Amino acid sequence: ADTPIAECIEMMRERKVGSLLVVSADYRTELIGIFTERDLVKKVGQIRKGDHWQKTINVVMSRPLITLEAK
Repeated sequence: ADTPIAECIEMMRERKVGSLLVVSADYRTELIGIFTERDLVKKVGQIRKGDHWQKTINVVMSRPLITLEAK
């Protein structure tokens, strides 16, 4: 959750993935959000204003997550 937006986008590009699962800032395995290519497209204006590229991903990630257990 405390990784900069620009770094997250670079990780997505390098790994050729369209989304990142976001865990709590204290590095526990608790999922707290998701950041997708769609989030980037929808929020690119917000990200560009005020030098948001260095803000943390929790500013623009989608939340809350709805998860299901596999049976």
